[in-house]
Amino acid sequence: MSIRLGGTVVHGQQLGRRLGFPTANLYVGEILPPLPASGVYAAWATLADGRTFRAMVNVGYRPTVDATRKNLSIEAHLDGFAGDIYGQRLSLDLVCWLRDERKMSSLQELQAQLQNDLQTVRAILQG
Repeated sequence: MSIRLGGTVVHGQQLGRRLGFPTANLYVGEILPPLPASGVYAAWATLADGRTFRAMVNVGYRPTVDATRKNLSIEAHLDGFAGDIYGQRLSLDLVCWLRDERKMSSLQELQAQLQNDLQTVRAILQG
């Protein structure tokens, strides 16, 4: 699999940050179809300055926190990154599909699943 997505980082709801997994949310209106299938992916994220990070990427409708499931989002947790990249370009190279999006019963269950997903991403993208 080799799918590249790129866009401008925009403000989200800050839920990922509160759960301990801050995300860079891409402005979906800039991304040209076809989009990848909804789900969670292991990816490489490249910042505008060229730095690269392992990333856990969600493409979809965030069913645990958005009951309407109307607003497509593309959000990436950059492993080991701390900083402000709002308004900057971010490229995501999706390497491996991990799982479908699914509605969790609580934010605690979501947080535990994100931790498991991040461990999987780290194992896949060692190095």
